Amino acid sequence: MMKPVFTAIRLLVIGLVALSWPAITRTLHRWGRVDEGGAARLLSLRWRIVTWLVVIELLLGQNLLGQFLAALHGASA
Repeated sequence: MMKPVFTAIRLLVIGLVALSWPAITRTLHRWGRVDEGGAARLLSLRWRIVTWLVVIELLLGQNLLGQFLAALHGASA
């Protein structure tokens, strides 16, 4: 019953990461935590990280890996 709510929360957090990434990167650069090259590198990694978060959500959060393995086991029986 709560699974859709938790899924929505996880997807919302992933969306917030994607949207706030440039602001966080600018803030880290302004505070001197990363240099100009580091900030550019972080900005270029944004969609790669968001993609991996979505893949992890699909595989673990939605249990696609378990469903795939169950389907393989069921097909071989």
